[in-house]
Amino acid sequence: MSDSRPYVRGTGPQPARIMIVGESPGPQEEYEGVPFIGPSGHELNRQLQSAGILRAECRITNVVRFRPPTGDISYFATKKKGLGTSKGFTLYEGLWVSPTVLEHLQDLEREIHETSPNVIVAVGELALWALTGKQGISDWQGSEMPSRIKRPENGDPYKVVPILHPAFILRGQFDKRFSSIEYLRRVRREADTPVIYEKPYRFYIRPTFRDTMDYLTTLRKDLDRGPVKFSADIETRGHRHIACLGLARDPLSAICIPFLCLERREGYWSFKEELTIVELLREILNHPNARLIGQNWAYDAQYIARWWGTPTRLWLDTMLAHHALWPGLPKALHFLASIYCEHYRWWKGEGKDWIDTRNEDQLWHYNCLDCVYTFEVAKTLEQITPKMPFGDMTSQVEFVHRVHQPTIRMILRGIRQDRTRKQEIQRSIESLVKERQEFINYVAGHPLNPKSPKQMMRFFYDDLRLDSVVNPKTHRPTLNEAALSKLAAKQPVLKPLIDAILEYRSMSVVLKTFVESPLDWDGRMRCSFNQAGTETFRFSSSTNVFGSGGNLQNIPRADKLKGEESPQAAELRRQIRRLFQPDPGYILAEWDLDRADLQVVVWEAGDQELKQMLREGIDIHTENAKLIGCTRLLAKHLVHAMNYGITARTMARRFAMTVHMAENTINRWFGAHPSIRRWHERIQHELRTRRYVKNPFGFVRYYFEPPKDLLKHALSWCPQSTVALVTLQGLVNLDNQLPEVEPLLQVHDSLILQIPEDRWPEIKPKVDEALRVPIPYEDPLIIPISCKWSRDSWGDVEEFREPSNSE
Repeated sequence: MSDSRPYVRGTGPQPARIMIVGESPGPQEEYEGVPFIGPSGHELNRQLQSAGILRAECRITNVVRFRPPTGDISYFATKKKGLGTSKGFTLYEGLWVSPTVLEHLQDLEREIHETSPNVIVAVGELALWALTGKQGISDWQGSEMPSRIKRPENGDPYKVVPILHPAFILRGQFDKRFSSIEYLRRVRREADTPVIYEKPYRFYIRPTFRDTMDYLTTLRKDLDRGPVKFSADIETRGHRHIACLGLARDPLSAICIPFLCLERREGYWSFKEELTIVELLREILNHPNARLIGQNWAYDAQYIARWWGTPTRLWLDTMLAHHALWPGLPKALHFLASIYCEHYRWWKGEGKDWIDTRNEDQLWHYNCLDCVYTFEVAKTLEQITPKMPFGDMTSQVEFVHRVHQPTIRMILRGIRQDRTRKQEIQRSIESLVKERQEFINYVAGHPLNPKSPKQMMRFFYDDLRLDSVVNPKTHRPTLNEAALSKLAAKQPVLKPLIDAILEYRSMSVVLKTFVESPLDWDGRMRCSFNQAGTETFRFSSSTNVFGSGGNLQNIPRADKLKGEESPQAAELRRQIRRLFQPDPGYILAEWDLDRADLQVVVWEAGDQELKQMLREGIDIHTENAKLIGCTRLLAKHLVHAMNYGITARTMARRFAMTVHMAENTINRWFGAHPSIRRWHERIQHELRTRRYVKNPFGFVRYYFEPPKDLLKHALSWCPQSTVALVTLQGLVNLDNQLPEVEPLLQVHDSLILQIPEDRWPEIKPKVDEALRVPIPYEDPLIIPISCKWSRDSWGDVEEFREPSNSE
């Protein structure tokens, strides 16, 4: 070879059924002349062992046999044209590569022929490109793909399965180990044959009216005779309209029914034909025997409800079922298909790459693929749910689906807003933000944008030469809220400026997130509530599919305002919840779980003293303050942090105390409540021995990261997921028992409902009972609930007081 650096040759048997191709050697590989023996090699060995593959039976090599001097693979190859041309690289198969790469590609091809593997594992981006000509390892990982290198004996392509490079996982992406191991299990199965299986799909993508009616009529007749499983999926475009709808009754065949069509601007069907098809689809999607399968069906349901005016009868949502089993893993359909489907190949590029000027067959084919993959994922989920390694999860999957229907109704219902008050608050906040900007510019002596990290860093750390505050997570200088507060404490002369910056930022967020959130056509705010939005089963909320609403999970509360805010800003924050109003003739009420996380922690720990205090209604934060020797507010924050495993060093940094003081505080707390320490030890033991924790409702959070890094996360997941499930069970109870009660919002541990005013005295006690959800400990826990109500707005709710006999 022309290069004098150590040339690391492949190792392992030849021929071999499995060949593993990495990118390039690391320092240890270079030193010993053997591929994959450093940290990445050890991680790869662990994955192979978990997948049931012996390293000794694999041929292992790299695309480039030299180690890049910088340790960066861009020394050999890059996607960036400017960087590539500056290094004298050549554009080859869509990538800018060095002459070394081109030379070593020939060596790789020769080695592959000598090995004659049934399947090749492409480890990392460069290996994916070298073997298939494709780019985007995060997209293609797990796919069964044809190689661009052909077998000399018959001209057939070699079979390739890409996985992420172990170095990527070792850099902190431990949750990706799960999928990499699953893909290597696929490799083990595929090693039995060199044949690349091509699924014999049967897709109808340009159906005639007669074809469509025959398909739908047959499906409806079958539904009339009994339950029928089928998957459905819509594609949308233009001004948020349904472009097509696909249906599949098995994992290999599907029909795409188009509605919008570039070839026919008036639509794919005549008006009469489309009306006939839609009426039949309405019957099918809401048929009592429909076993409708969808992926993130809340998205599709919103379109179908708005444009076709019908609810849908969801049977299984693959995203929700997977979320119930693996709440910490990704939820996208292509990820689920890569895990649960045989002979998987990434297809999402067909929809991502489709543009309006291209033939629509590509979009319709993509729609059919979505349907058959959704069907196959559902089939696998049905099979594995009762056989999960941590027990039968059928009841958990069924529960998340019971939550779906009231959630959809809440999304479609929306909540009324006061447009006039909204405009007034918007003007007031814009005026306040402008005033703060003028003050900031005046004090700084020049324009200074508080939203610009670059300008802020230059001003505080370069111009003023203040000591940098480092973000403990990124280990880089920062000027976030915590950092600015520390600077204000150290430099009191800067406090007015910093307060103005914090208020500017805070009110800008309030303005953009809550006040400027668009309303729907009828003046209501409709948000999308995502059941799978958080791993604790709490909802996340966002703008809905038609552009209305936004994130309503952190709406400012009148009793939880920023401590350093001006009276003007505080008053504006108080006004935000007053935008949300009940419909005429209704009362708006908020039911809130009282100290929910704390109560679950106490029951998890089995702390009898704290249990008794909670039952008797004693102010537990005041008692803790006496124990610790601090104010009630500080005790509340300290105890919360200690319950969730804060270390003395972190406590000292966060609460401005010495490490010695923090250690004494922790010792006092656990000395008085050793059961909480024992709870920590139990969770740590579970993480070490089985790598998962389970809450009292039987939901499980499995972890792939090293156990030593997980305790704080696991300690918080148990109470937070338990409380979320209590709230969601209450939502289901209301839907089953009190249809006249209309949920409007679900925010953290609260449900905001509207109830007919003339039935309020009768219904209020029934709501109380429906929301009393026992948590199934040996000593069952029912978290107390408070109720506030108002005829005017959410911001005006007051504590409900039962009328006395004299009243």
